[in-house]
Amino acid sequence: MNTCRRVVGLAMLFLVACGSTGSGISSSAATRLQAEVNAIKSAANGANRSAAAHQLAQLLATIDQLRARDQLSQAAAARIRHAAEAVNSRLALLPLPTTTTTAPPPEDDNRKNHKPGHGNGQGNPRNESD
Repeated sequence: MNTCRRVVGLAMLFLVACGSTGSGISSSAATRLQAEVNAIKSAANGANRSAAAHQLAQLLATIDQLRARDQLSQAAAARIRHAAEAVNSRLALLPLPTTTTTAPPPEDDNRKNHKPGHGNGQGNPRNESD
C-alpha cells in the first residue's frame, strides 16, 4: 500500500496546483478540478489502476474545457498537467487487476455416454420384463 500512498501524495499536488487566489483558476474551475482530483485519489487509494487512469484522462479533458472557457490560465493548466504527468507515471506502480476463472466441473462418465430411454429412470438398466 506504500505505492498507493505515493500515488495519492502526487494527487495531492493537484490540490496545491488548483488552490489559492491568484492561481489562474476561477473558483468554479477549482471546485470542479478538486472533485476530479478526489476521484483520482479515491481510485488510487483503492489500488484501482484502471479507474485512476480513467479519472486522470477525465481531468486532462476538463483542463482543455476550462482553458477554452477562459476559466483556467495557461500557466495554471501547465502546472496541473505537470502534476498529472507525475501521477500518470506512478499509476504503473499500482497492481494490475486480477481475474479468476473457474473451470466447469468435469462431466460424469456415466452421463457422457448415456443415451436417453435406455434405463428405468432410477439409474438401473431396463430389464426386458419391465
